[in-house]
Amino acid sequence: MTGWIRIMGMQFQARHGALPYEQERPQPFAVDIEVETDFSRAVESDQVGDTVDYGRLYAVAARVMAGPPVRLLEALAGRMAGEVLALDGVERVVVRIRKQAPPLPGPVAYSEVEVSRHA
Repeated sequence: MTGWIRIMGMQFQARHGALPYEQERPQPFAVDIEVETDFSRAVESDQVGDTVDYGRLYAVAARVMAGPPVRLLEALAGRMAGEVLALDGVERVVVRIRKQAPPLPGPVAYSEVEVSRHA
């Protein structure tokens, strides 16, 4: 039995972007991580060790966001997806990263990239 685990709207201040000032000052980002995994053992056992640990998903997001600055959200999301996919039990991952104050000529709610990878 497969299912999805979603951690949505994680909030981070980080220094990523193509413009020099974006890598000098922290900016607001939001991250969503969705993983497809086999729920069979967890459904029967009701044990955290038999599923993907939500805390580990958050830890990956926090580590990647706090890591060395990158210019492109695509690179950031790809790095995060690769680390999540390496976790035990993850069969597929979808990562969305939103830059909540993108440097555009007019007001926008956010810019976003989405990356998906599978085992």
